[in-house]
Amino acid sequence: MGDWLEGICNLFQKEIELYGNLLTLELDKRNAINSADGRALQEITQKSYHFMVEASELERLRMKTIEEIYKTQNLEPSKDSITLTDFLNKVDRDSNFQLKGYATELKTTVHKLKDAIIINEKLIQTRQDLLQKTVSEMRKLDKEPTYTSAENKKKTNSKVRALVLNTAV
Repeated sequence: MGDWLEGICNLFQKEIELYGNLLTLELDKRNAINSADGRALQEITQKSYHFMVEASELERLRMKTIEEIYKTQNLEPSKDSITLTDFLNKVDRDSNFQLKGYATELKTTVHKLKDAIIINEKLIQTRQDLLQKTVSEMRKLDKEPTYTSAENKKKTNSKVRALVLNTAV
């Protein structure tokens, strides 16, 4: 029993660490978005992509390991497919509920990551909207006529208009 337990615990620890790294990257990403640092944002996005690929592989490996445990321990899934909850309910007593602790930590980290991703997406959308409004207002300003000064009879550019945008995020 100890071999498979140690193996699955190691997988959980690796996943938790990886998702924690992704969460840190998302917080760095938020700083890059706020400071409009495109280069840093691009680098962070590339690192995030590689971490996500690795996380997907770890999750696949964890589920494959769980399936193997079902086979070797002669366990029957309670539904058509094996779920993490079903697995924990069947075998976690044997691990002194150690696995449930890892599963809870993993779930919490993934939820924090999801929230950080949603916030970053909203920040990016807000910045894009602001940029689009700025460009639109500048185009409107450019289309306004130029007035001639009666005093010196030559054209002067007297386009003066405040460009005020709502920057509340």
